[in-house]
Amino acid sequence: DGTGGLPAFGANDGAGDLVMSVGTTLTAPNGTIDVSGENVTLGGVTSGTALTVTNNVDADADGTITLTGDLRGDGGVTITAAEAGTAKLDIDLQGDISITAIDNAISITTTNADHDIDGAFALNINAGTGAITLPAIGDNTAVESLTVANSGAGTITLNGNISAQQDIAFTHEGDVILGGDVTITSNDGAATM
Repeated sequence: DGTGGLPAFGANDGAGDLVMSVGTTLTAPNGTIDVSGENVTLGGVTSGTALTVTNNVDADADGTITLTGDLRGDGGVTITAAEAGTAKLDIDLQGDISITAIDNAISITTTNADHDIDGAFALNINAGTGAITLPAIGDNTAVESLTVANSGAGTITLNGNISAQQDIAFTHEGDVILGGDVTITSNDGAATM
């Protein structure tokens, strides 16, 4: 945001990767965090306001987001791929991951139909009263388990199939919106809504 001696965000040619080493954290208690790169690897990231993660900024369909730590954006979390060309959103879990927003939206999507979250780890998504928009989860490699929670009028939108080895649990008061045909599969657990 241009404060604290850092330059404001400018042009990004999409040629580079953003990589945080496993176990490292990035925290901005009162600020916005906006990270992007062709491939993005994140440890724990906490923003006191909004958190935005964008991969595949050159829109060549090759970028990946790898999560090794929890993500929190008190003002909302947006994870997306560049919206041009054939950009896909490919998210790989490398550990049990929580994605949290405090009464604000969590949006994990792109305009391209090719978007998914994979990895044999637990995934916990909680937006408080905020809306949640999700891609396919576990299409290539089933997640270990999935918990999705929000309250109040916050909706949950599912834009792809969901597959987990163990339990899948949706806790919500608002509507669940299907963005198309959606299959929810728990291989060795229960799926509850």
